[in-house]
Amino acid sequence: MTTKTPKYDEDGLDKDGHDCYYNLRKSFEKIEDSCHPTDGVLFTWTAKGTGFGELYFYHKDGKLKCDSETMGKEFVKRMLCQMVDDAEFDD
Repeated sequence: MTTKTPKYDEDGLDKDGHDCYYNLRKSFEKIEDSCHPTDGVLFTWTAKGTGFGELYFYHKDGKLKCDSETMGKEFVKRMLCQMVDDAEFDD
């Protein structure tokens, strides 16, 4: 019977000095920053002095689209940031 040599030493490092999560971290470095809905997502909004409306995010022809009811990109960003700021996050 042969004894298998452990891959990691007593400090948790392999022969090259890498810990067990090294390859996982290296693969995460290749991932692009992204956030998108898996299906269509509808948000309702109200804004003092502006009114109310909806923001609808969806995929079409492989692209993320937004129906903002003619509101501009900066307004949409402001509304989404407001939603995040107002949210209570679970631990």
